[in-house]
Amino acid sequence: VGNFVFEDGEESADFEDFKQNELGFSFGGPIIKDRLHFFLAGEVNRRSAPINNVAGTPTSNVPLDSVTRVAGILEDQYGYNPGATGSLPLTTDGDNLFGRLDWSINDNHRFTLRHNYLSGLKDDLARSNSTYYLGGSLFVRDNTTHSTVAQLNSTLGSSVFNEFRVGYSTINDERVPQDRTPSVRVFVGSGLSVFGGSEQFSGQNILEQDVLELTNDLTFARGQHNFTVGTHNEFFSFSNLFVRNAYGYYEFANPAALAAGTPNRYEYSYLLPDGNERAEFDVRQHSFYVQDQIDVSDRVTVTAGIRYDVVNFPEAPGTNPEFATRFLADSVTVGGRPNLAYGRSTGEIPSGNGLWNPRIGFNWDVNGDRSLQVRGGLGLFSGRTPYVWLS
Repeated sequence: VGNFVFEDGEESADFEDFKQNELGFSFGGPIIKDRLHFFLAGEVNRRSAPINNVAGTPTSNVPLDSVTRVAGILEDQYGYNPGATGSLPLTTDGDNLFGRLDWSINDNHRFTLRHNYLSGLKDDLARSNSTYYLGGSLFVRDNTTHSTVAQLNSTLGSSVFNEFRVGYSTINDERVPQDRTPSVRVFVGSGLSVFGGSEQFSGQNILEQDVLELTNDLTFARGQHNFTVGTHNEFFSFSNLFVRNAYGYYEFANPAALAAGTPNRYEYSYLLPDGNERAEFDVRQHSFYVQDQIDVSDRVTVTAGIRYDVVNFPEAPGTNPEFATRFLADSVTVGGRPNLAYGRSTGEIPSGNGLWNPRIGFNWDVNGDRSLQVRGGLGLFSGRTPYVWLS
């Protein structure tokens, strides 16, 4: 990577090394001729790149002398090595393995089994123009995913086709801190601050998900109509560990306050006796849909359908009376403003509220040779609930 020149004519410093290595492979073949086949593919990625924001360069507004002063106080007075004050490499590792079996049972039935394995590690140091994290605040995003799908395609007569799928996935996301020490924030100017110690939100942060999916689509033709009737069902199990400031958090007004040991703020999150450190719950989401694809002419196709989605929770969480007391859940207003917590309880959950989603779309092959096509549509769509927020 070359250097760049500032407006005053000064040339930038040399960039640090950037490295990326990739390795991939694939192979497959018959196990039983014309009946059973296999396929395997894999990828390995290794990447190392310098961090973007570095004090003392145009990439950061935080003064370099403030960064070195804070780092020196932490090391000399508190005996803590806060890590790199300048640039450092961030690595990203990824491994992906895919396997598949295809079995032609007979002329009317074909079975497919596939599995995908993904493992990823990514360094994260959340520096910005105004917030500067020292090297010891680095944490690693560790993700491991296993996903298996079995699919049966069946031809049931001359114009009826069925597709059945069952899938199971496990998704584990974890933040692994480099240092398990209190987080320290020191303000060094208007809106500028330096952080040392563990990152506030990554001391204890683990999300584990198990997902079972069942899907069946039945398609049949009647004249100009191609109908699809189907259902998609998901069964989730969540286990979420999230503790902000798990090792404590100190905030100092300036480096002098850090040197004097006089913080103006302190936070520490801990578990109450007999409490469960994880939020664990199950969710069931059911979808039912019907669709009609109409061949209006050789050039125009219209697709219309409707989908119904409903979510429910097998178990309700416990009621926390402290919430009702602290947030005045029995008061309509607070300070003359509407109280958003009015009538709310931690034991209540959104369950069984069905959503109807009608949709219609068209495709117009203008010249009849697919060289120019016009597509459009209108409908209602609902996305998946961010269940981690509920935890």
